[in-house]
Parts: sequence; C-alpha cells; structure tokens
Amino acid sequence: MHAKSLVPLFSTEKIGESKEFYTRHFGFEVVYEEARYVGLRLGDEGGPEVSFMAPQDEFGGTGRGPGLIFCFEVSDVDAEYSRLQGEGVTDLSRPEDKPWGDRCTMLSDPNGITLYLYHPVREAQGVS
Repeated sequence: MHAKSLVPLFSTEKIGESKEFYTRHFGFEVVYEEARYVGLRLGDEGGPEVSFMAPQDEFGGTGRGPGLIFCFEVSDVDAEYSRLQGEGVTDLSRPEDKPWGDRCTMLSDPNGITLYLYHPVREAQGVS
C-alpha cells in the first residue's frame, strides 16, 4: 500500500477543547470543521495533521476499539480492499461513499485500533 498521508483521529466529546488546545498552544490551524469534527494541520499543506471527532456509531470506528483511529489516504480504496481481502484480512467493511466526501473501508489492527483507508470522492465542505 502506498499511503499519501496518515492522520490520527481521536474519538472524543471534547472537540472544542481539543481545537483550542492545539491551535493555541501548538500553532495548528483548522483545515476542516463541522459540528462533530475538526481537522487540524501544522504548517503548510502536507504538514502533520490530527483530527478529533465526536463518537458516532454510523462512522463505525468508535465501537470497534479504543478512541483512536488511524486514517490512511490512499489512491484507490477499492483496490486496497481487494488486496487486503486477497491477503486474508477478514475484518473489513465494504468500501462505501461517506457524506463528508470520502470513499472508505475500515478494519482493525491486532490491538483493536481502527484503520480507516480512504480516498476523497469530492471536495470537502466545511472549512473554516
């Protein structure tokens, strides 16, 4: 797999507090925000990112493990899904388009941490 980026996504009820902490004390900037999610980046495009999301059953990650999700941006989610299936990975969700603009599949690593593999299917809305 060739990942374009790796973004840790923390499931938390403290989205506002997390945003304030990382922007104020570490210089992160908001790159995407909506009521239940904020994405932050340090520096220019391609810089380190971290995201915070309210627990959401429809997302699928919060019920599958600890409050951490690793988000891998890939070129083709469907190809990665097929590759992983071919390698015997059984804990895979079928690829699907999400309302926030991603096509994704999810699985868990041996520690129970959710891995979210995605590629954008449309330009994200909601940037502050």
